[in-house]
Amino acid sequence: MAPRGSAVSVILRGVFLLAVLLGFTDASHAAVLAPGGVIVTYSGTQATLSWNVVPGATGYAVRIHKAGTPYLPCESMVMCKNVQTTSVTFVAEPGVTYDVWVHGMDVSGLGPSTGTTSTAPAGAALRNATITWLANLETDLAGYKLYRAVPCGTTLVHLADYDRVTSAVSPIPDAATEVEYAVTAFDTTGNESQPSARICKALTVKDVTAPASPAGVSVIVP
Repeated sequence: MAPRGSAVSVILRGVFLLAVLLGFTDASHAAVLAPGGVIVTYSGTQATLSWNVVPGATGYAVRIHKAGTPYLPCESMVMCKNVQTTSVTFVAEPGVTYDVWVHGMDVSGLGPSTGTTSTAPAGAALRNATITWLANLETDLAGYKLYRAVPCGTTLVHLADYDRVTSAVSPIPDAATEVEYAVTAFDTTGNESQPSARICKALTVKDVTAPASPAGVSVIVP
């Protein structure tokens, strides 16, 4: 009599082959490839992480954290989310180095990742606006999109996407005399709400003129 383990193995192989014949699985299925072209670009303190399309991928897992900080848990990271786009945006702190990782995904799970390290440009201290809002209650809520108009009343420009949080910090352009923000909500299938009420704030123009060079400098040597 064949060992019991062998009989179980034969049964499992038979179940798998039957599933293949019925179309429930794919015997030739392989994990998707690691994304290529991973790069981070900066516009002020807004950073954009982008990558190339991975054939066969149904989505991408994005992980961003400050260099030298733990990779996990997600709550400690700058970004830890799954997306169906090939780019994400986040607010970068001047002079800070970030480690970023992107995985392709398909129905079988995560594929291999591609990682890179990027340092945000150093810059002078920036003014930041803190925007807050009330949480949406939809069960399929995915997150929020932040928009800004400079000056108030002009076209809103998309700044960044956020997970299910209720606040964001956004840098204010140095020369701005007023700034306006609005927030939208989006769900897991990509549907986006109409913008919230637009909130305009008048600003004191930041002094960006350096002082004159010192005059009358002299040197006395023995």
